[in-house]
Amino acid sequence: MVIEDLCVDCGDCMAVCKSEAILPISGPSHRNQRPGIQVAVPSSVLYSQFDPGIHPYIIHLAFKELGFDEVVDTSPSCSALAMAYIKYMEQSSKRRPVIATDCPATTR
Repeated sequence: MVIEDLCVDCGDCMAVCKSEAILPISGPSHRNQRPGIQVAVPSSVLYSQFDPGIHPYIIHLAFKELGFDEVVDTSPSCSALAMAYIKYMEQSSKRRPVIATDCPATTR
């Protein structure tokens, strides 16, 4: 059972549900309706929804199978952002908690 008020859209529920009762909702691909190069920029949270043994490269290949021409790996920028958060938190005495703008609960 998903408690909507507590859900932060991380996808962990799908990974731990043994009966596979929770499924992602996805819409039809509109690949043929858009001209130009199609680029996927997956959120870093996406990778946490898969078994740790599934390398991000495999996930990128899946995006290409779905019709995307390119997949942008955001992990270097996510690492840099995480380091900036750590530095900020170490130097700041502002009230806690501090919510990052890339948190799924914030963008929801």
